[in-house]
Amino acid sequence: NCQAPQELGPGECHFEDGLCGYRDEQVYDDFDWILHQGRTWSYGTGPSLDHTLKTTDGKFIYLESSYPRVEGDIARIHSPWLIANGKDCTLKFWYHMFGINIGNLNVLVEDAAHSRSLVWTKNKNTTKKWTPAVVRIGQRPIMRITFEGVRGNGYRGDIALDDISFETCDIQPLCTPDQFACESAQCIDASMMCDFKPDCNDGSDEKNCAACNFDDGQCGWSNVQTDDFDWYRVSGSTSSAGTGPHFDHTSGKGSYMLLETSGQYNHDRAALVSTVYEASSDQCTLNFWYHMRGISLGSLDVVINDSISISSLWYKEGPRSYDNSWQYASIQIGARTNFQLQFIGERGRSYQGDIAIDDVELVG
Repeated sequence: NCQAPQELGPGECHFEDGLCGYRDEQVYDDFDWILHQGRTWSYGTGPSLDHTLKTTDGKFIYLESSYPRVEGDIARIHSPWLIANGKDCTLKFWYHMFGINIGNLNVLVEDAAHSRSLVWTKNKNTTKKWTPAVVRIGQRPIMRITFEGVRGNGYRGDIALDDISFETCDIQPLCTPDQFACESAQCIDASMMCDFKPDCNDGSDEKNCAACNFDDGQCGWSNVQTDDFDWYRVSGSTSSAGTGPHFDHTSGKGSYMLLETSGQYNHDRAALVSTVYEASSDQCTLNFWYHMRGISLGSLDVVINDSISISSLWYKEGPRSYDNSWQYASIQIGARTNFQLQFIGERGRSYQGDIAIDDVELVG
């Protein structure tokens, strides 16, 4: 049943090599699509194989409906900005919606004025098999495709996507490979992204950089796919007694990133990685707030990966702490080129070892 992935055009993706320019909504949704391979985490929902390769090594994106998600939570992912030539232009993709708590999967087309039109929707529990969808798009001078998932009334509601393609039309990217596509459908030179100065009309070239309170999204911070578990954006108290914060650091009413250690094993690790920053000054500093409370804490490590080496900049470990306050950390980064930052949390001996971070920023 195996087959080699097809050559991809603009806006097409089989996810074997990443997200192909697709981006999670950063502001107006509640959680994110996850790049994944193999069976999803919950029994009775989600695929066990991808559609492209039909193996556990193949990749797809999906919505994880388990805690901390609640009914009605929305996750959106956008294609790059595209130009669709051809009155019969058609979008094709494969979806998987299996589980007794399935919500909605919607496909919207957005124009340069950010007006979105619903072109396809599905809200029923289907079979355990991948199912094709064919949607007529028509000719569009400037557009992007949005896949919108809505969480159903329980954790058995995972929704997955794979093998997005276009048929009977000529699809061209709005921006060239050496340009950054702004959310406002504007193209700027790629070197202007994350230079600590907004160049897009809407400032989106700086939104995916390391200055984030996590209230409106993850600001470009994403989970590494090769570790043991994930960081989650949450608000309010954690689900386990005796560990974790009761509220965020920013306002007491917002969100933060949490390492929920329940259901994991001793020494399991989860890494949260930044976007790639092209350059920083001699005075560049990473500031953040962290929360480590519990009787079996593991560790929190801040790692930098630049064009020269991978090294730890800061490290904090348990074994226990009863301090229920947010703590401040400031780390000298200095002059670097083409670097990424990672927050790596390691689980301790038991579930009472949650770790949280908030208000992350690069300054100077």
